[in-house]
Amino acid sequence: MSDGADHHLPDLEAEAEHTSAYDAWERQRDLRLADFLQARMQEVEMDACREERQALFWIVNVLPGWQKGRTITLADPLAAARADAVGWILRMVAHSRWHRHPDWLADFHPQAVGPFNGGEADSP
Repeated sequence: MSDGADHHLPDLEAEAEHTSAYDAWERQRDLRLADFLQARMQEVEMDACREERQALFWIVNVLPGWQKGRTITLADPLAAARADAVGWILRMVAHSRWHRHPDWLADFHPQAVGPFNGGEADSP
């Protein structure tokens, strides 16, 4: 006998598929962001104003650890949360300085949600 309540249970398989797809999108975005930031660091070394050097000072020190942390997040939820937080901060700093740069992608915006939850993402 069913009271009909089971139709309100979440579809765990669909949720896992969505989470997996979103995680994959986030990882691809983060790889592209790391490449973008590496390119900005090279530009700064060649010719940059004082403000760009200041924006990159923190990024230069944080980026290598963040990139490494993004590769181990599946096994450690705390590392995943830390990597997400640092990634958001990196996107905030990058957005404040380079959102008009020709290589900037909408995916890098701190509030970007990708092709999920009604958002739209740039293609890689």
